This record gives sequence, C-alpha cells and structure tokens, in this order.
Amino acid sequence: MPRPLHEVIQHADEIADWFEAEGPSPENEIPVSDYFLGLLADVRPSGATKVLEAVVLARNAGASWHQIGEVLGVSAAEAEQRFGHAVEPAQTPPAAVEAPAVGL
Repeated sequence: MPRPLHEVIQHADEIADWFEAEGPSPENEIPVSDYFLGLLADVRPSGATKVLEAVVLARNAGASWHQIGEVLGVSAAEAEQRFGHAVEPAQTPPAAVEAPAVGL
C-alpha cells in the first residue's frame, strides 16, 4: 500500500538512498497489472468499494478476468459478471446519423 505523505517525507533520505542503490531495474520491476492484482488482494478484506476500485485499476492495467478471479477466489466469468459493468463501457451501437442534403 502507498505510504502517507508525512511518512515519505520522514524517510526521504532512506528512500533516496534505496533508489540510488537499487533503482528501477528489470530485476525489481513488476508489470503494472501485477501491482494492481496485489492491491486487489490487500483491499479484499476492506469491503466492496475498495475491491471495485482495485478491480477497475487492475483491468485498466491489463489484468485478465482470470487473474482477477484467482485473487478473489472466484471464476473468471463470475468476476466479470460482478464487476464488468464498472469496467467495460456499454456496448451500444452509435445512433445512425444522416448526412445533410447538399444542394448544388
């Protein structure tokens, strides 16, 4: 979970030292979708609102319904059924628009 701002400020030198020593590298980077799947697992006990927010973030980062279902302990279909309405835009066909008549 993200640290509160005051905690980050208190540990600024320690965090800066870590970045200088460890820094971002292929060895310590994870895909964004994996980060949000971990967040989803962390907020699961917090309640429906936090879970929904984490599902939306995970899906928008590229996590599959299968991965989300695994974290929640349900099938991919059930995860999509529960949360798909909040993630997927409504698939309504665009209204037909007629071109205006042009008089020559």
